[in-house]
Amino acid sequence: MFITFVACMLAAGLNTLIHYEVLSALSDHLNTLHVPKRSKLLVVILATLVAHAVEMAVYGVAIYGLIAGLGIGGLTGSGGFSLQLRSPSSVRAASRFFFASRRSKGRSPGGTRRVR
Repeated sequence: MFITFVACMLAAGLNTLIHYEVLSALSDHLNTLHVPKRSKLLVVILATLVAHAVEMAVYGVAIYGLIAGLGIGGLTGSGGFSLQLRSPSSVRAASRFFFASRRSKGRSPGGTRRVR
């Protein structure tokens, strides 16, 4: 339980740092761009979208490391994937699960509501 807590805090801290650095860099360098204001808005949207994708990957790596690397916990789904296996297919399944769960706004990839 303690290792899981530490891993979650490290992932959350790293993601906070990533988010802060991306927004800080945008704030510092956005005025130096010589493009129309609407194009600057597109730069901000794309940069934050990339930052969020990186943050999702950090959580995915943390959970994969806990399950497959340290043997803590497990994750199985209706699609037949399992993170109990140490194979490249389980990495693909894990990334598909985490990206799908982020897009579904509180619903699991199977469509059922997750308990928070």
